[in-house]
Amino acid sequence: MQDNNARFNSLSSFKYYGELFEPELSNMLITTLGFGLRPSKKKSIDFVYHKYNQHRADDDIRDSNLDTDPNGLSRDLGQEVDIIVGYRPSKDVLLEINLGAFFPGNAFLPSAGNAYFGAAEFRIKF
Repeated sequence: MQDNNARFNSLSSFKYYGELFEPELSNMLITTLGFGLRPSKKKSIDFVYHKYNQHRADDDIRDSNLDTDPNGLSRDLGQEVDIIVGYRPSKDVLLEINLGAFFPGNAFLPSAGNAYFGAAEFRIKF
């Protein structure tokens, strides 16, 4: 369960608990909705939405990519939207682009801003 890496029907694998937030599953409720498109055999795009809550409001999140901790007053950690694009021009070449945006909920101070993530990976087999 803690693996957090999968491939649905797409060319690219991605972190199914969130590309950016990537939390440990301790004191955590995650609701996920996603869908993917394969416009051709060589292209895929996935859209994934996550809603994060704590079971019990706490001022700590174990092992996440966020630099700030919640205030411990609310269970609403926030939401994330991810876009994962894959392009395989040949069987030995793969380009992946992973984008994420996290929008903090009421569990964070009002001064906590949105967080953004982007990564590209180019793989060649030989």
